[in-house]
Amino acid sequence: MDFLHDEKFLRALDRTRNKEIFARITALTFDERPIEYIEGRITNSGSISVDGNSAIRRTCSLSMVAT
Repeated sequence: MDFLHDEKFLRALDRTRNKEIFARITALTFDERPIEYIEGRITNSGSISVDGNSAIRRTCSLSMVAT
């Protein structure tokens, strides 16, 4: 999967207007072991915040069709 490390390809992919975005959200225990997940297609725009110094490292807002 060399294309995952190809910066030129990834930039072109990100600029593509027509795309479907899929997400998986995994719930973790306090010792960071996965306990449950939900995944699906994102239906609207949303936001994500990443803070490496916080105990809650990622917060997000999104709408999705769960599978």
